[in-house]
Amino acid sequence: MWLEREEKGWGRREQFAAWHLLRSPLLQVRLHRMCEPDRLEFYHSHPRHFLSIMLWGRYLEEREGMTPRWRRVGGIAWRSRDDFHGAWHPHGKASWSLVFFFGQKRSWFKAELSNGGNCG
Repeated sequence: MWLEREEKGWGRREQFAAWHLLRSPLLQVRLHRMCEPDRLEFYHSHPRHFLSIMLWGRYLEEREGMTPRWRRVGGIAWRSRDDFHGAWHPHGKASWSLVFFFGQKRSWFKAELSNGGNCG
């Protein structure tokens, strides 16, 4: 099964797909294919804590109050559901990651930044 962010009502020009590998009330494992806009549009937090392992590609992640850093193949990131961040692909290519979501689910939160571009 795959999901697109548009179905969640994000209304952005990013391209996103998620394949569910395991789904339970307290743990989800998903394969993500992401091709975000070519510049950061908004910061967001996720409904659950997550651990992400980059499998292919790269993207710039900007965390609130920090300098943007490249997320690259083999990189591992832990993010609390209270952490705000944003992803962008200035090189215009997709990235793939294996993502483990933990804990009780809550609502998405986002903060607008600009109109952004999109990735080809």
